[in-house]
Amino acid sequence: MIKHHPKLELLESYVAGELPASVSIMIAAHLEMCPKCQQQITELTAKAADNCFDEDTFAFDESEIQFDFDAFIDDVTEDTSIDEFVEPEPQEVKVADTPYCLPQVLCNLQRSNWMNLGKLSRSRIELEDGDFLDLDWSLAGSQPCHKQLVIVSHGLEGHSRRPYILGTLRQANRNGFDALSWNFRNCSDEPNRLPRMYHSGATEDLHRVVQHAIACGYQQIHLVGYSMGGNLSLIYAGREKPLAEQVTSVCAFSVPCDLRGSAEQLAKKRNRIFMWRFLRDLRVKMTEKAQRFPELVSVTDYKEIRNFQQFDDRYTAPLHGFDSALDYWAKSSCLPYLAEIGIPALLVNASDDPFLSASCYPTEIADKHPSFQLEIPASGGHVGFILNNRDRTYWMEKRAMQFITGLSAK
Repeated sequence: MIKHHPKLELLESYVAGELPASVSIMIAAHLEMCPKCQQQITELTAKAADNCFDEDTFAFDESEIQFDFDAFIDDVTEDTSIDEFVEPEPQEVKVADTPYCLPQVLCNLQRSNWMNLGKLSRSRIELEDGDFLDLDWSLAGSQPCHKQLVIVSHGLEGHSRRPYILGTLRQANRNGFDALSWNFRNCSDEPNRLPRMYHSGATEDLHRVVQHAIACGYQQIHLVGYSMGGNLSLIYAGREKPLAEQVTSVCAFSVPCDLRGSAEQLAKKRNRIFMWRFLRDLRVKMTEKAQRFPELVSVTDYKEIRNFQQFDDRYTAPLHGFDSALDYWAKSSCLPYLAEIGIPALLVNASDDPFLSASCYPTEIADKHPSFQLEIPASGGHVGFILNNRDRTYWMEKRAMQFITGLSAK
């Protein structure tokens, strides 16, 4: 852990997402205990949000970033007293255990590639339309148990080996469950074959993963999803009729239940830094699509895109059969399907999540639904529920398995 204040230039690179994972790990650990640097990060993020669209920064090449780790501590930190470091008290939340209380922007910048699960086993499902899905398996033992499986779905522009995904796999294994995380189309190491990609309502792909797991002999399947993956999992549980009897539960975190409301939140000035990051990453994939399918996809004037409505109108809707971004959002939001869920379901959305509108907190549905549970912790940001512990496991990963094991014990 860094016990000196990182210099301003390093914190600026941390906010911009320009640091290697190893450096981000140390910065993240430091931020958990240093209110002074927390405040600096909050101020830098606000500044970055004002400036991120002022010039064409989409051409950023992270491979150019290099660090001399031997000189890291001396060169990028400033002396400080250990007395300045304090552990903030977690706010009270009406669930077992609590997520660590940090400013919401830190929760959303905190994740780095620190999770080491060991070797995963990669398999591929060939789809009927000529495309494919890549799956990463992590078994509780040396052989598949064929009893209970946790299927984990990642978020927008994520993949099956994101730290929060690996953390969930590890927690599942620790509790005796086999687990797999799957890559949405165009999110694994290899571009998918078709012009289409993934989207928030593409339950047909999750259905194919579930059917594959059933064919492998699993008797009980638990769905866990984060952000877009949570929306997808909840839609699937409510819209798929009939739902396979092997699908036993669904658990989701930081879910944009109302895509329109969430898109409007992300379009706000205070969230520009996050919007810019999404658009930067998506440009890479759209550029690759444009090279293979120039008659369908173009990235000309891509830098003029400033929000999800512009992106979804131009790309998501036409590539996936929707009339417009508004049509896509209406048909791909989980909110209309929550009341139809017939299995035990848990939705956890932090009250300080900057991506979510008020419509993403379906309290009335939860009040009336016998098996749909909604938890709203005071802190956690967006997929950033932190728990102060030595093994770096996040609260949401433990909460997911607490919910699943609680059902299994009944």
